[in-house]
Amino acid sequence: MPIHKEKRIVPYRPDQMYQLVLGVNHYPDFLPWVHSAHVYDQTEALFYADLTIGSSLINQGYSSKVTFESDANHPHTYRIDVRHTKGPFHHLHNYWVFRPYTTSNASSDQCPTQTDIEFFLDFEISNPFLKPLLQPFLNQAVNLMVDAFEKRAHALFTYT
Repeated sequence: MPIHKEKRIVPYRPDQMYQLVLGVNHYPDFLPWVHSAHVYDQTEALFYADLTIGSSLINQGYSSKVTFESDANHPHTYRIDVRHTKGPFHHLHNYWVFRPYTTSNASSDQCPTQTDIEFFLDFEISNPFLKPLLQPFLNQAVNLMVDAFEKRAHALFTYT
């Protein structure tokens, strides 16, 4: 039952990172293990997504329910929760929290220019035959996930 937790400060605004992670349809553009993504039944606070993930040897589809919200009590703070609904997992839960990161001399009413990201993922593959094939691949993908989002943010939000 792999669990991955990570915290990171990135030089992008919380709303930018939040929208980037919510852009599931664009995952195949920058996450090499995501081959397809489809979002459907979207409302103001949730949507469902079907993803096909894998490598050149094996591909596996799964579906998830994604809920998202901004924190009314903490400006510029956002949360995304993902739970699998169908696919090769016994369970899969992950969340992202995006909080403003400010230095001690920054004004609290300023729009933050940096984000404190908290990422959590807990999953277990249910199929005993797929487990030895998918587990090493998924462990590697998880370790690279936050890096991939940060690189995508750099490509989208860095202006020279």
